[in-house]
This record gives sequence, structure tokens and C-alpha cells, in this order.
Amino acid sequence: MKNILNLNIWREIKDSKGRFFSIMGLIALAVFVFVGLKATSPDMRNAVRKDYVQQNLADAKINTPGTQGFTKHEQDVIKQQKYVDRTEYGYQADAKIHGKQMAMQVISKPDQLSKMEVKSGHLPKHANEIALGEQLKGQYKIGDTITLTDNHDKQLSTLQGKTFKVTGFVRSAQYMKKQNMGSTVMADGKINAFGVLPDQAFTGQPNVVQVSYKNVSGPAYSDKYENQARQDTDKLQKKLNTLSADRRADMQKNIDQQLSLAQAKQQEAQQAVQAAQGTPMVAQAQAALTEVDAKMNEAKQAKANVQQLKYTAQTRQGFSGGYSEFGSDADRVAELSNTFPIFFFAVALMVSFVTMQRMADVKRTEVGTLRALGYTHIQAMREFIVYSILVATAGTIVGTLVGLTVLPDRIFQAFGSTFYTNGVSYGITWWPIIVSYGLALLSTVFPAVYTTYADMREQAATQMLPKPPANGKRILLERWTWLWSKLSFFNKVPLRNLFSYKIRMWMTILGVAGSIALLITGFGIRDSLNKIVPLQYNQLVHYDVTGVYNPDASSTDRQAYQKSVDEDRNVKGETKVHMDNAQVNVKGLQDKQAVQVLVPQDTKQFKSYLTLRDYKTKKALHLNNDEAVVTEKLAKIKGLKVGDTIRLDDATGQGHRVKIGAIAEMYAGHTIVMNKAYYHKVYDSKPTANATLIRLNDSSTKAMRDMSVKLNKEKAAVTTIQSGSIRNDINTVLNSLNQVVLVIIVAAALLAFTVLYTLTNINVSERIKELSTLKVLGFYPKEVLEYIYRETAALTLAGIVLGYAFGYAVHAYLMSVVMPENTMSAPGVTVLNLAVSTLMIVFFALIVLWLMARKINRVDMLGALK
Repeated sequence: MKNILNLNIWREIKDSKGRFFSIMGLIALAVFVFVGLKATSPDMRNAVRKDYVQQNLADAKINTPGTQGFTKHEQDVIKQQKYVDRTEYGYQADAKIHGKQMAMQVISKPDQLSKMEVKSGHLPKHANEIALGEQLKGQYKIGDTITLTDNHDKQLSTLQGKTFKVTGFVRSAQYMKKQNMGSTVMADGKINAFGVLPDQAFTGQPNVVQVSYKNVSGPAYSDKYENQARQDTDKLQKKLNTLSADRRADMQKNIDQQLSLAQAKQQEAQQAVQAAQGTPMVAQAQAALTEVDAKMNEAKQAKANVQQLKYTAQTRQGFSGGYSEFGSDADRVAELSNTFPIFFFAVALMVSFVTMQRMADVKRTEVGTLRALGYTHIQAMREFIVYSILVATAGTIVGTLVGLTVLPDRIFQAFGSTFYTNGVSYGITWWPIIVSYGLALLSTVFPAVYTTYADMREQAATQMLPKPPANGKRILLERWTWLWSKLSFFNKVPLRNLFSYKIRMWMTILGVAGSIALLITGFGIRDSLNKIVPLQYNQLVHYDVTGVYNPDASSTDRQAYQKSVDEDRNVKGETKVHMDNAQVNVKGLQDKQAVQVLVPQDTKQFKSYLTLRDYKTKKALHLNNDEAVVTEKLAKIKGLKVGDTIRLDDATGQGHRVKIGAIAEMYAGHTIVMNKAYYHKVYDSKPTANATLIRLNDSSTKAMRDMSVKLNKEKAAVTTIQSGSIRNDINTVLNSLNQVVLVIIVAAALLAFTVLYTLTNINVSERIKELSTLKVLGFYPKEVLEYIYRETAALTLAGIVLGYAFGYAVHAYLMSVVMPENTMSAPGVTVLNLAVSTLMIVFFALIVLWLMARKINRVDMLGALK
């Protein structure tokens, strides 16, 4: 008896391969997307977490300007903080690679914290040796020499030598990015490589401190770890503020004493020059005065530089180039996994539910026969239970295997292409698999068992008979006799079927609507991403290079800097601004958001360099004396509106409250713009111009780079920022997201085809006797096909129209969760998007039509009518 039932189950699978594999495919697709995306985010994090643990990446890093280092007292105070576990002092300096307009950062060889992973060769042992980061692996090989200089090809004051022998190549979690790891005054203003030198290769005192904390726990990127590390670093910064203030006061006192002595000598020298007038000694006296004046100016410059002595502490989010970006990429995948798979599961499970319910209806007579032969209810339902479990299990296994391997690897390659990592770390996250399997069983076992059990309430003899057809009902259109009488037979029948079988109708409409909505979303995300750069740099940002300089530099150096701008023939125009870097805490985000504060010196001129327009009305915005203009994404993530205030923290953690007067359209970066009067009110100091926004006649990437290199050679230069570099950074992120979008589009296309095939197959199977009757009556094959496919076409069309609305909503929602925290999405659902998505659905529908035509033409008419 058991063998007979098992044979019946396998026969049913063999005879309904299309239904079995279509349901399995739907479940596999949904599981693939859900399990795959859920696994990808932790796999990405675990891949780099291993590197952080192996290298013992520091929890924080302290930087101090210059090479004066830390006093013994300061070192003791830092170490004595109760939350500090270990401190390790080292060196850090920026340099230009001789013969290349390329900047790199060199650091001393670490001992315990933030160690290096040696990929080939070995770490340097002597002062003339260096290990290079992998960024330079294609340009140098072990045994080569590399020359490091300042911008004028002279030896750096921070290094003992210029030329170093390459001993190996290393990887560091401090420098995960393949390029643009920070700003510098060297070369074109971007740090694109790093190297490791022994301590004896540096001059001066150690100027960086790697710090580990006692009270941190949890893995990197977890809220528990990141929040505690940030709290400790904030406390450490407050202590550093006190230390640097005391150090500045001591240095100021010494400089004041030197100035007093210099002033006294200056007066003596001036008197000596008066006394020597008309004598041979006048030249010697004048030379002495010039020497004293030079020392006086040096002392004054040193006094101005003292104010720049500020110790800054940063968590990994700040000092490790790539740490924050990689974590944000993993977060975006996690957000996508919380939303996108829902739509896949909704469509897939809905169709699976209807298909299995239909199977139970078709097998009604067989179940009644088994009951009549003496089989128990459970035995009679065994075919449905086993069949449902098999299809759910097979779909879950296939979807899980592909999802756990293909999707994490594909997405990791997309996002990881801009980082140096050791590859994806595969892992199994069990709860998504269990949830997926449970939903799969619910969508297959439940409808089959429920429908069969409901039929079993009848007598076995009654159940052996086909279910009587439902009483015919007039549809609403039939009551409109004028219209109904004019319709042909082939038009009336589809209309009756459409509205008589409402469940099948809505399943088809919703299935198609869900599929096209996913296609529209995928293409829409791609289009939105591709619009960001043109919108930002064609309509809003009109300058090409930002030259940042030291306003406290000597007047001679500042004049030389300005002269290099004025005399450059490629400069189309320039305007002065005061630029500050600030940070903003955002609830729910682990790292602080970087904000650029701009204060134009000439507000009228400034409008030609940055367009400030309302993010809703697109009307021009104006700066007033009581409020600032905030860009849209910053206002959005902070939940701010006009009239609210926002706190800005400077590098030392000091906060300033800014009132929002308007919200401006901006697609990349966080910016706050205010006039000089309001800046003075907020910061209690007058804004001094420290940056020049420059427009170029030739705004090519090469021209921007050449301008940056030229400006950075000036003594007053701090760094330069190229718009082209920012565009490249944005495009890098967008290209990574586009790779994910491609996966979404392919999965959505497969889902659309499978849904159309499954639902159309159900429709044909349900109507096989009806179609056979038409063929027996002499209808041509084309007429029989049109008879059934008019309904499919009508339902597909209705699903497409409804899918447009779904697509707009889903696209808008997903764009709000997948974009980086400092990037605003652009409108992306275009007419071309709708057209392509519609054509794909129509194409799939035509393929299904062809497959169904073959099935209908092979039907045994007499056998179907028995």
C-alpha cells in the first residue's frame, strides 16, 4: 500500500514537471534574494573584521601638527585615563613620490597596535629601507628604490633621507582604500598610497599615538563597539583639549619672552643704524638690523602658528581610510535585505499558494477514490503533503545554496573593488533559511492540505465526482445590454471568465504588477544613480578646484599664493570663502557626519560658483544675518525643517548652534552656507578667508590636477580639493550600487517570467476541457489560442498599469534606504524606464504564449473530454 502511494507521488511529479519546477523556481528565487542579501552584509563585515583582529587595529588615534611631539607629562596623562589600555607612539609624514605627481603617507613601523600584514617581502629594518602599500605594487617591485621629497623635490625635514629601498609590500587596515585616502598639501592634494619606515628614518619627536581601550567589546561595526569607542574618544578629546591649551599657553609664554628680547634688540639695532649714518659702519649696522627684523618676523609667525597646535583624537571611523565607507556599504546591503526580498516573497508565495490550491482541486476525484478504497485521510492526503514538502524543500535548498555563495560574492566584488581585503568570508546565517523554509512550506503545504481537508468533509462517493460548477452569474457588463449585445462571442467569454474567477484574476494582476514594479525599481535605481553627478556638477556646483591656504601665513607667502592664481591663464574666475570642517551627530548612525561650512566673502560673486536653490520650489535662496542654508540630505537624516537648529562640532568637539533658514538642493556631501555676519554671531569670531573657489577654462581632470599641483607648491598652501576627484569618488560608490542593481533586475526578470508562465499554465490546465470542446467543434488552432490568451493579455495589461504605481512607490522607498548618508537620490523613474520594463513583460508574455500554444496543440481532445 505504501509503495503504491509513493509510486503515485513520483508519477504526479513526472506528469506535472512544469508545475513542480515553476513553483520550485519561484520559491528558489525568493529564497535566493532573501537568504543571499541577509548573508551578504555579515559576510562583508566578517571579511574585514578578521583583518582588524589579526592586525590589532587601534580603537583610536591621536594626531598633533608638526613634529614637536608629546611631552612626558602629556604621555603620562593620556596613559592614566582609566579607559585607556595601551598607547603606542609613532611617526607620520606626507611626501611626494619623486617623478610622479602622487602623494603618499609614510608611517613608522608599528609594534603592537595597527600592525601590518606582509603580502610579500619583509618590513624595513634599516633607515634607508621602506615597505610599500599594495597601492604601489604595480609600479614598484622588491629591490627597487623610491625617492620621497617635498613639492619642490627637496628632502623633507621630517625624514632623514630621500631615497629608500623597497623591501616588501604590506596591507594595513588603516589604508583599506585603493586610492584617495585623505587630503594633504603634497602633489595634487590626495593621498593615494602609503609606506612603512623604521623609527630611525624620521626626524623630530613621535607625532601620532595609537590607542586601545579597556572597556570596548563586541565586533567592529556593532553598535556596542562603535558607541563605546566614540564615547571614550570624546572623553579623550576633552582631555586633549586641556593638554593642548596648556601647551599653547607655555609656548606662547616662551615666544612672548623671545619677542620682548627681539624688540629690545630691534630698538638697539635701529639706534645703531641712526648713529652710523654717514659713516662706513652704516652697512654693517643695517645688516644687523635686517637680521634682527627677520628673527622678529619668525617669532611673530611662530606666535601665529602656536594657535594651530591642537591634538585631535579620532575613532577608526576617522583615521582609517576605508573603515567607515566599507561599513556603510555593508549597512546599505543590510537595509536592502530588510525591504527588497519582501516583494519577492509576496509575489512568489502568492503564486505558489494559488498553484497548490489548484492542484488540490484537480486531484479531488483521486482523493475520493483513495478514501473509497479504505485509505485513511492522512494516507489520502499523503501525495499533497509529500509533493508540497518536496517542492518547498527543493526550492529552499537551491535558493539557499545559490544565495549563500553567488550573491555575497557578486556584491562583495562590486563594493570591495575599491578596497584591499582578503575576499568574502562565507558564513551561514540560519534564521533567514529557517524563515524562508517556513514560508515556503506555508505557501505549498497549507493550501493543498486545507483544500483537500475541506473536500474530505463530504462522503467519499461524493468526493469521487467532479466538483459541480459554480452557479452562473451575470457580470456587471451584461446589465449594460446596449454594449453587451454588440460584443462578439470571443469577447464575451473572456469577460465572463475574468470576472467570474476573481481569485485567478487578482493573482495574475498582482503577480504581473509585482514583477514589473521590481523591474521599474531596478531600472529606476540605476537611472537615479546616474543622474546624481550631472545634477550636482552641471546645475549646482560650478567651481573646479578649491585651494585651501593658511590665513596666518606671512603676507609674502599669501601674496605669492594669490599671484599663482591670478597669473594662471586657465583660471576663468575665483572667489574667496572661509571654509570650516565640522561634524554632526545623527541618531541611528554610528559615525559622525562630516559637514563643510562655507562663508563667502562676496555673496553676489559666490552665486556664480555655487547655486543655492530651494529643494522643493527651485527658487534662488539668499543668505541673511540670522540664519544659515543647510543642504537637503543633512536636513533629511537629522529630521530638520526650516526654523530648527543644528549643532556643529569642530575637530576638538566644541559645539555651535546654527539656525536653519532654508534647505537647499544638493546631491552629494553635507554643506552649510552662512554670511559673515551670522558666522560671527555663531562662532564669536570673524571669518577670515582661507580658501579660493576656482573656475577653469579647461576643466578636464588633467587641468584640475595641474592646478592643484601648482597651488600646493606655495608655502601658504594647506591642500587642494578637485571637483573631478569628488566626482570620481561618487561614481565609484554609484558603480558599486549599479552592480547590485543588475542583480535586482536579473532576479526581477526571472520572477516575472516564472509568474507569467505559472499563472498562464494554471489557466490553461483549468480550461483544458473547454479548449478541447472548441477544437472538436472545429475552431482553428489560432482561434483556440486567442480564446484563452485574450484573458491573459487583458490581465497582463491591468497588472502592468497597476505595477506602474507600485514601481513608483517601491523605487522611492528603496532609494531612501540604499543611498549613502551623504548622498541624495535623484528622480529616476523615466518614460524610457517604463517602456523597457513593459517591453520585458510583453516579451515574457509572448514566450509564454508560444509555450502554451505548443501545449494546447498537443492536447488529446477526446481524452480531455472524458
